[in-house]
This record gives sequence, C-alpha cells and structure tokens, in this order.
Amino acid sequence: MNSLTPYISQIEEILRRTPGSRRWHIRPVGQVDIYSLSEIITDSFHSRVGPMGWFYPFLQIGITEDLRHRLKSELPHYICLVAEEVTGNNPIPSLNRHPPIGTVEMALKPSHFFQRAHKQHYYLSNLAVQSKYRRQGVAQKLLAGCEQIALHIGLKDLYLHVLEDNYQAQRLYHKSGYHLEKVDPDWSSYLLRRPKRLLLRKHLTS
Repeated sequence: MNSLTPYISQIEEILRRTPGSRRWHIRPVGQVDIYSLSEIITDSFHSRVGPMGWFYPFLQIGITEDLRHRLKSELPHYICLVAEEVTGNNPIPSLNRHPPIGTVEMALKPSHFFQRAHKQHYYLSNLAVQSKYRRQGVAQKLLAGCEQIALHIGLKDLYLHVLEDNYQAQRLYHKSGYHLEKVDPDWSSYLLRRPKRLLLRKHLTS
C-alpha cells in the first residue's frame, strides 16, 4: 500500500471528471495490469531493432519487476494511472475491465530535487502509450488526470523530464502547458554526446 491508497475511491471519482476525449477512461492501476504496462513502457523507451533488440526481453523483465516493486513500496504519494478504451454503451468501465493502452506514474519529490525551496512537488514519469493509440489524445488525458489529483491534494506544480531530442514529446508537453524550468547539468551529454535532459514545469490553476 502507498500513502494515496486511502484516497483511491476519491481519486476514481476525480478521474471520472477528467477533461478530454470521452473515448478514454483514466483509472488507478490494478495488479493484473503490470505485465501489459511493462510491454507499453518497454516499447515506448527501447528499440526492438539493432543490437539493443537482443536485450529487449531482459529490459522488459527488469521494467516489470521495477514496476511491481514500486506498486508495493511506500513511496510518498505515489500512484500509477492507466488509460483504457471505453467501448459499448457503458461510459465508465469497471476496474480492470479493459486492458491498459497507456500509463503514467506520479510521486512527490523533495524540493531540492527541483532546486526550489519550501515545498514538495509532484514529479511525473514513464508517460507511455501503446503505439497504435498514439496521437489520439490518450497522453493528454493521462496528464489531465495527474493534474486533477495534484489539485485535489493541494499541490500546484507538476514537473517532468524530457530529452532534448525528443521533439514529439516536447510538442505534447508544451501543448499541455509545460514550460522549460532548467537544463539538467550532465557531463555525459558532453563527453558521450548524449541528449540533455530538460526539466519542464506546469503551474496549475483551479
């Protein structure tokens, strides 16, 4: 159990009011979702082709176990959300009725993580959508669900990282109201010519 578990029923009601396409429903993760989510995350962040393709199955196993560990841990205000497709005449599917097609995780981070004083802030990670459902509003709906939860908890800032060469993700985040907070200093980006990590922030209004 994590520290948001007592509020799951409230969160489910909040997520039902999440703005965005009514084709997608956002809900908290269930245990039966773990393997499907690991497939979505692995496919979104790792390639199946080239030399890394040999390691793909092992990467997925690692992601599955990491996700299982996070769901069982006591991370502060951690929650994993999933998106599922609404089908038929039922506007709000029951928990775990449909397999997930997208996911995002959120957890509180201390102020020094963002180099900002006095407050903790929500940090989003592992936003991923199944390939055939991309560019259809699923990611926007997941981000909107995170915003609804943060506002309910009483936090007004959301943060996330994106790589400087991930232009598609940057367009999504800028369209959703995120702005550059800072470029993370990382010597490996200079020495190994790896893309820099950009920290983005969105200030929420009620």
